[in-house]
Order: sequence, then structure tokens, then C-alpha cells
Amino acid sequence: MTNLNYIPAKLRQDIEDLLTDPAIHNFAKNIIRKGLDKDCLDAYRDAQLAADILRRVNNSILMEG
Repeated sequence: MTNLNYIPAKLRQDIEDLLTDPAIHNFAKNIIRKGLDKDCLDAYRDAQLAADILRRVNNSILMEG
């Protein structure tokens, strides 16, 4: 997680706490880990795009019910 070297200690600790929290799904942890090894802006935009699509799918399912 290369990008952790460049952020404030408090944020680094928050991320490490999140990644060790058993209440957080592994899917979310994997996204964060992979994103921290990439260009942060690209990773953020890719994650945002994925989240937007999943939100639309979720909303579509809820509207059908």
C-alpha cells in the first residue's frame, strides 16, 4: 500500500483500523487495498464509477419491488 507512506499518521491509522475491522466486508477492504497501490485519483474515479453503477442497479431493484 504505497500511498500510505504519503498521508498523515492519523489517516494512516484510520485506514489500518478499517482494514483490520472484522465488521468491514472483505470486498470493501480489497477495493481499498488495491486502490492504495494505484494512482489515487484514478482509483477514486474507478471506485466512484463502480459505486454509481451499483447504486443504479440497487435503486432499480428497489423500485421493482
